[in-house]
Amino acid sequence: MIMKKIKDRIHKIKDKIHEIKDKWSSFKNDNYANTDHGKVWLFNILGCVIIGSLFEGSGLPKSVGFLLFSGLAYLGINLLRIIITLILKPIFHQSAKTAVYTLMIFSIILITVVSGSYLVPIPILLIVSIIVTALEILFAKSIWSFFLCKRRSLVVILSLSLTLLLNVVMGLFSLGEGFKDDYIKEYLAYNNQSENNIVSDFYQDTTRKGSLSVSEVEYGINKDSDLEQRTTDLSPYIKNYQGIPSLIRGLYWGYDIDQVPLAGKIWYPSEGGNYPVLFIIHGNHIMTTKSYLGYDYLGEYLASFGYVVISVDEAFCNAYIDFGLSNENDARAILLLENMQLIESYNKDQKNFLYQKMDFNNIALAGHSRGGESVATAALFNHYQYYPDNGNISWKYNFNIKSLIAIAPTCDQYQPAQHTVHLDNINYLLVHGTNDQDVTTLMGYSQYHKISFQKDSNMFKSYVYIAGANHGQFNTTWGRYDLPFPFKPFLNTRNLMDENDQRTILQAYSKVFLDVTLKNDETYKSLFTNQKSYRDDMPSTLYLQNYQDSSFDLLSGFDEDSNIQYGAVEQISLDADFMTLWKEEKNPIATIWNDYVLHLKWKDTKEANYTIALPEYNAADRYLQFDMMDKNQERNDSDSLNFLDATIVLEDSKGNSSSVSMSDYITIYPPLPVKLYKLQFLTDSYDYKLCFQTVRIACSDFEAENKEFDSSSIVNIRFLIDRNDTGEIMMDNIGFSK
Repeated sequence: MIMKKIKDRIHKIKDKIHEIKDKWSSFKNDNYANTDHGKVWLFNILGCVIIGSLFEGSGLPKSVGFLLFSGLAYLGINLLRIIITLILKPIFHQSAKTAVYTLMIFSIILITVVSGSYLVPIPILLIVSIIVTALEILFAKSIWSFFLCKRRSLVVILSLSLTLLLNVVMGLFSLGEGFKDDYIKEYLAYNNQSENNIVSDFYQDTTRKGSLSVSEVEYGINKDSDLEQRTTDLSPYIKNYQGIPSLIRGLYWGYDIDQVPLAGKIWYPSEGGNYPVLFIIHGNHIMTTKSYLGYDYLGEYLASFGYVVISVDEAFCNAYIDFGLSNENDARAILLLENMQLIESYNKDQKNFLYQKMDFNNIALAGHSRGGESVATAALFNHYQYYPDNGNISWKYNFNIKSLIAIAPTCDQYQPAQHTVHLDNINYLLVHGTNDQDVTTLMGYSQYHKISFQKDSNMFKSYVYIAGANHGQFNTTWGRYDLPFPFKPFLNTRNLMDENDQRTILQAYSKVFLDVTLKNDETYKSLFTNQKSYRDDMPSTLYLQNYQDSSFDLLSGFDEDSNIQYGAVEQISLDADFMTLWKEEKNPIATIWNDYVLHLKWKDTKEANYTIALPEYNAADRYLQFDMMDKNQERNDSDSLNFLDATIVLEDSKGNSSSVSMSDYITIYPPLPVKLYKLQFLTDSYDYKLCFQTVRIACSDFEAENKEFDSSSIVNIRFLIDRNDTGEIMMDNIGFSK
């Protein structure tokens, strides 16, 4: 009896399933019969548009290149479709064509979504891709049914309307700039309450062009030019240069790797001579773009203040369509040095109009992106006699390079003989943007760490991390999108700062840096140590800065060993009270294996403190200096915006103490909550940007607070965290400087 009931129940379920299948078949036939051609149409459009967009950098006009490669894509993807259909036909029989179209549409959408979404888990991406694939197939079938099959049923009209609306929304999301961040505005409002600006002539002297008239000339480009033209052989420095990519490059350029022209553009003051020299090189981009012309604003600006600026064309080392070179940063460095030799020959030639225009005892190098890494490599190679990766290749450069400017640089992509690039006694400026969607981390900090000075050599290094700045706007030919298609639609660009403001910042920092290091003019050197004094004269954003010079006496850098009780100098002892965490660990923003920092956490107390006891130290006319990072992401909650502060206490050998508030000198920002991609606004996720900021407090300020305190005999430094009852910080490089 029971078995009979079970069989009856199974038959009823089967009958219900058949009934549902019949209704579904009837529903499809009534509304979407003979619409598989819609899939064909959709597949061809998606494939052709995506593949055609990948070839924007073909060297042809964009519209011509898009149409040409879309046409080739149409032939290629349909040939691929036929091949895959034949393979799958034994499995899917009559449905092979439908299965192939569905599979390939899904693949196209999945690849596109995955390529632009770095922070979303793979399972979510798969679900999104399946949903979008189903949506697009329904959209294509609805169009085909409505317009070609002339069906006007309510189902078809609703499906067409809904899928059209969703496609419009996705189109606006993909093609739009994205969304605006608010944190910069909120943090600036806090600054306006807590900081006083110092009036200066900085705007008049720096943020506008100088008084000198400027001339310009290109070399190595125009065969009719009076300037001598040369080529160089880069084949020893570029590995695996062969096959179809090398053939395509040779056809495009009209020359091969062993005959790369030395070329670029020069901006120089029309009158006078013996001016300091700046060479600048661009980074990796589409090689058909004249990237070297993207620094015209900087060249004209600096030349008007008495510099000769040469922008070197290194497009041969760049990517072509999707074929980039790898491990080529040493080639970029050599190409720069070879160009420097050529320009020096112009400067020595009495018949040349550039004769004695330049002071080759005063040279600075600047580089952007991979170029920012390559200028450090060039400075290293400059004093080498042999190529570290092949001692059979010898050089003789020996230029007097005094300073380097690294603009959103990469680091350690090339390592000479598998060593990192360490540089001694050279000034270094690092400029980077928090919204860089190409070099998304402060990668140049690694190179910054590997710059060292002889004591009192009168050199310095500094970096500035600019909120809202991206990668490409430092170059006028690169623009607001740091990555090409298919990544481009996912980039959030609405929260970027104005391109002119971004370039103004680079101009100002570059000029002051060159004035200090090449002209010994320190009028505005405090821009690198006290930026808040210049806020009224600079574009409105957040500037996070770090600074160290050759006068710095290190007390504790936390790199010595694993003993957290002792510092870098004998007889220095370290201690912490009321901390929930006190340890030394690897620097979270550096890729250097031996760079360690102090990590402190405290909770529900305003007595947390960190103390350095030291032998009697004479800090008269010096600054207490340390690097600090706030790691507490909870401070980003606008409802409880609470910036880090501390009381800094110094004690002298007689027991007299004096204290100042850290916030009187600098605002230590919490991790900056940046959204680089549009999807982050949907998932409410962030890229938290971490950065050490240098705090400098004149010891004379402690004496002003307490007349009995003597800064010439300091024996104790205490960081009293009495303003925030809960928090987490990192510290590094505690010491004194002039």
